[in-house]
Amino acid sequence: MVLGALLSHHQAVSEVDEPVDGPRKVTPPTSGAAVPPAPVDAAAPVVRRRRRPSATSGPSLSSPLLSGRSLEPTVKPKPFAVLREHRAIAVSALVVLLVVLVVGLGKYSAERAADSETTDRAEQIIELLAGATPEEFLAFNAGVKTPGSLAEQVRDQDGFVNVKAVNALAFIRFQPNGWWAGFTERCIVAAVRPDGVTVTVPKTACIRVAVPAS
Repeated sequence: MVLGALLSHHQAVSEVDEPVDGPRKVTPPTSGAAVPPAPVDAAAPVVRRRRRPSATSGPSLSSPLLSGRSLEPTVKPKPFAVLREHRAIAVSALVVLLVVLVVGLGKYSAERAADSETTDRAEQIIELLAGATPEEFLAFNAGVKTPGSLAEQVRDQDGFVNVKAVNALAFIRFQPNGWWAGFTERCIVAAVRPDGVTVTVPKTACIRVAVPAS
């Protein structure tokens, strides 16, 4: 027993005196002791976190198709419903369309009626002036005083305007009248020359028909 106790004591002394080859083990301090700050590694990168955008920083990325209203079924508006909502516009457009249609039809009908009536009237004037000469109209004011004269017959014609007479030309104008006169204009012009009589129907008012030079 004494020998075993001596050996145990010798082994304990050897463990205390034995040098430590590795790093010394540091005993952590108790809870009451101050903890020194950990060393900062200069080579470690610094990570910066990006700020989250606020609600008012930009447009929302949420799709409008995800709203509750977009999930409702699409209903096409009925044509009569649109007309009821815009009744004033529809009535105005209809009135304008009717006016354009009436004016167009009136113009077309007036042109046909004017051509037909003035053609018949021009033939009557050609028959009246058959064989006439410019000299018969040189003294027109005196000629109308002679009963039955050609000058009197011309003056009494419906729509007679005036006579411009020179030695080689008697220029006579007649302004025809009709319901179509509000849509279109006509003038019957008779040119009496020594070689004959020509009658034309310009599509204008007689006041705008110029007298030819000869």
